[in-house]
Amino acid sequence: PLRPGGFPESPQSLGRNSRDMAAGGPQDALSPEAVAYLDQLGVESFWRGLTASLARDRPLGREGEYIVRYVQQNWKTCASSGPSSQDGEAPEPPAMSRFVAGFKPELAEPLPPVNGHEAIGVSQAVHWDFNPFEWSGLQLAQCASAVLSTRQSIAELQIPAQELGVWIKTISSCYSTENSYHNFHHAFSVMAVSAVLIEEGAGHYVQGIGALGTLVGALAHDAGHPGYNNDYLIKTKHPLALRYNDRSVLEMMHAAIVFDILEQPDANFTKGMETAVYSQLRKSVVGVILATDMQAHSRFASGLRELLDKRDGEPEEPTAAHKELLQECVVKAADLANPAFCWELCEQWARRITLEFHNQANREKAQGLPFMDFMEHHPDNTVALCKLQIGFSSFVVAPYWKLLAELFPKVKSRPEQLDKNVEEWKRIKAAAEEANA
Repeated sequence: PLRPGGFPESPQSLGRNSRDMAAGGPQDALSPEAVAYLDQLGVESFWRGLTASLARDRPLGREGEYIVRYVQQNWKTCASSGPSSQDGEAPEPPAMSRFVAGFKPELAEPLPPVNGHEAIGVSQAVHWDFNPFEWSGLQLAQCASAVLSTRQSIAELQIPAQELGVWIKTISSCYSTENSYHNFHHAFSVMAVSAVLIEEGAGHYVQGIGALGTLVGALAHDAGHPGYNNDYLIKTKHPLALRYNDRSVLEMMHAAIVFDILEQPDANFTKGMETAVYSQLRKSVVGVILATDMQAHSRFASGLRELLDKRDGEPEEPTAAHKELLQECVVKAADLANPAFCWELCEQWARRITLEFHNQANREKAQGLPFMDFMEHHPDNTVALCKLQIGFSSFVVAPYWKLLAELFPKVKSRPEQLDKNVEEWKRIKAAAEEANA
């Protein structure tokens, strides 16, 4: 069985060397090619849960028995179709989600007290150049608690610190350390960037319980990610795809996990909320998570453009619709922020996501499934890696972040950094092509 996604003993266990793992994003253009690309992509979010936990101490029921049969029937195929390990052993197959059968995540222990010299300061983490790979999962979970606890709404709502800590540690354990990209370090990064955006202009729209929901959703937006995308789950008729009718399959699962955990009293930091407040929080959390489905990308870009076109001078008091839109746009921007980070982080994340794409394409080929050409290449293929990043950064991420910078001038350094990174990818590509000539 797969080992649980928990807290690594050290940052090194997550593959601190960017050349050893991989990261980045999809590719192509926001022209007819880009539209076709986004329609097919459906990137973001999957999972490698715990196969061994499926039946543990709980009756399965008919749906659960179906899942177990599926795992048993597909074990051999799955195990032989992934990337080979260095010692020659077959890699483990992607696990089935416990949540398909309606199981609740096993609660983690409360967060331990923060050791002062090992703690991450909130101002240190809520910063464009924060490098999550320098910290362990436990340190990031403790910092996530501190970031959320600084929200004014936390104090106003008297949210219990212990239950919040249990929820954070449990949600972090839903992220697999086996994923090169979709892991808790990515989740923390998305939450931290969301907090930066709120501080640098989006706070005009993202306020109060909406801000809390935005950050909670950002931290949980990929919980349970298997390392394979929606398209793979749909093509293989995965139980998650059947449950969610092929629509935002993984995003639906991620959102469900948030509230599966909250249903358990020891992790329910919402238990003192009035019904209306809880409903608002739930709406925000679900909304920002579903917004990370790349199928919805053009809708949010259009929403930002529409908001900019209507604005005349100083921003007016935001409407409820504008608040909801910007909550979702903030988390979507944070989820697409990797190409706009400093070069060191940009390159590392690019290699990490490219490795996940490569692993999925290998599995699809082994299973006789169609696969996306851009996902086939290993991150060590320098020319292909550069092409992927140049296209994705230039035609998907840059237009979106430039709209944000127009709305929030304080963030204009991000599209500027993105342009510098694109030039660096072009330089590396040209050097590699010359060396290969």
